[in-house]
Amino acid sequence: MTFDWNGDEFERDVEAAFLEACALLGFAFTRVITSPGVFPEFPSADIVDTGRLRDAQLMTVESKISIRFDWNVDYALYVHEGFTRTDRTEVPGRPWTDKALELFDFEDAFIRLFNAKGSGVAVAARLE
Repeated sequence: MTFDWNGDEFERDVEAAFLEACALLGFAFTRVITSPGVFPEFPSADIVDTGRLRDAQLMTVESKISIRFDWNVDYALYVHEGFTRTDRTEVPGRPWTDKALELFDFEDAFIRLFNAKGSGVAVAARLE
């Protein structure tokens, strides 16, 4: 009997699957921003006004298993959390990151992507 283990290949597959899953999460954020009716307070509208928020998404790889998403427009926080206009009317927040995380199963995406890499180790079940 022979057992061969290639830890480097396994690590590369983990990193690649993680980055691919993060990219898919980024697409999920954009999909929520651009899809009408995602937020009940705005049943027929999407978040896009000028397109600057949608186009401002930036994914930064901070380490092999750490990423950060930013939206580098000055009003992103107001859209996400809500705000009060000068006439005192409230505009509810549209937390697109929370909604995308509800709709996109990151763990499932990672498992599928990792298993497709073929390093010889398959993740058969969700991590509990």
